[in-house]
Amino acid sequence: MPQHLEQVNIDALDILDTLSSWLDNIKKDDYVLANADPILEKCIAKDLGKEIIPLWSKAVPKLYAISTPKRWVIYRSMAMAKVGTLRDQFIIPIQIPDSACIFVGSSSNLVTLTRGFAIFCASGIPAFLSAGVVFLVICE
Repeated sequence: MPQHLEQVNIDALDILDTLSSWLDNIKKDDYVLANADPILEKCIAKDLGKEIIPLWSKAVPKLYAISTPKRWVIYRSMAMAKVGTLRDQFIIPIQIPDSACIFVGSSSNLVTLTRGFAIFCASGIPAFLSAGVVFLVICE
């Protein structure tokens, strides 16, 4: 596995553009507050699973050599949001506001978000994500 907050190129800009455009056209009430964190909105759009398939097919083989992840969710951060769980996970930014970043502890560990890259978040090490980012979380 990569190091905490290491970026991995998933070579999927065209798929991210299509997914971002689709997300721009869903209804506002297709996002609901997440149970775990009120700063995160969870996307619950009806056909989301179908829309994720191309990104899943492209990204998962690049991110997971041995196992296949079983969980995914799309969130939108409403303010500086804490991300990271008891599981290793990858965060794939879909929509990134200007100068959005992810960091641990202080801004000295700042990683600027880049389209087409997944960021690895190691279990038990929470990170903080800029406001306004729409992102896919993939974990086992």
